[in-house]
Amino acid sequence: MHRSIVLLVFAVVALTITESRTWAKTLQEVAAGADLQKMVKIYKGGKPNAKGEGPIPNLAKLDAPPARVALISFYVADVGKSKGTYYASVRTFNWLTQDGASHFATAYHEQGIQALKETFRKHGVEILTPDQFLDSDAKRTAFVEYKLQLSVVAKIALGFMGGLTKAAASGLDLTQSAVAPGYRLLASHVVATDPKSGVSLEGLRQSLDVDALLIVKNGTRSDAKNVSLTDVHVMLYGPNPVPKIEGKKYIQYKVGQLYVSAQLTLKKPAAVASFKKKKISDENYDGYELFLAATAERAMGYLLEKINKE
Repeated sequence: MHRSIVLLVFAVVALTITESRTWAKTLQEVAAGADLQKMVKIYKGGKPNAKGEGPIPNLAKLDAPPARVALISFYVADVGKSKGTYYASVRTFNWLTQDGASHFATAYHEQGIQALKETFRKHGVEILTPDQFLDSDAKRTAFVEYKLQLSVVAKIALGFMGGLTKAAASGLDLTQSAVAPGYRLLASHVVATDPKSGVSLEGLRQSLDVDALLIVKNGTRSDAKNVSLTDVHVMLYGPNPVPKIEGKKYIQYKVGQLYVSAQLTLKKPAAVASFKKKKISDENYDGYELFLAATAERAMGYLLEKINKE
């Protein structure tokens, strides 16, 4: 469930990274008295193009929010934790194994899926899980065989992060990701703003015969003793709200775009579990649904604000 790597690191400046005692608060304790929606940030990215060109969607052209939305990825991305000194000493990296990340993704999903569905349902949006939207062999095949297409820049970024994960040879954050059962691992938090990924996901949306696609990423930080939640990220993808006109010339028309990217980041990670004798113990996910619902509500608020804009 947990992996450690020890490296010999040489540097000019000495710096010691120690255990954080602020991880003790639970999700419920963090949520108590907090305005969670104010903790959510929306990626805006600039002004949309009237002709539908570019990566920014012209959401004002939508008549209403997408009615049927497929939740295609629900995953955990663990940045791990490192400790030690940089000056001619041993440095230890800790992060979740893929099985460990999957365990926590499953736990978050069980705790929060109903709250996620209810939050969207209040706004006329039905969230469909894989057991609901994969209702034919053709859809199951399309979902299982789907490959996310990325731009060259995004591929370089992912390749670099993948190298860090495998080699653990840098002081940068390491990432180990895994999904809850039935979902596809689409690390959209890394490439959320990559225009080509939105275009690629549009092909999947059409194959699944839904109005939009939803991805939920849960950020965690783990060390040899604890696992904590750091952030919740909700990303909604859909078709370009401005229909493409045959015969008209476009410069950068994108058939699919990122509608909303909403991320709730905790000021201090909240504890969800600990490790005792290399086994997960003291699990407590109570309150996670509040963070997920707040992120979803803020995302829908932004979407409705843009749709209703004159």
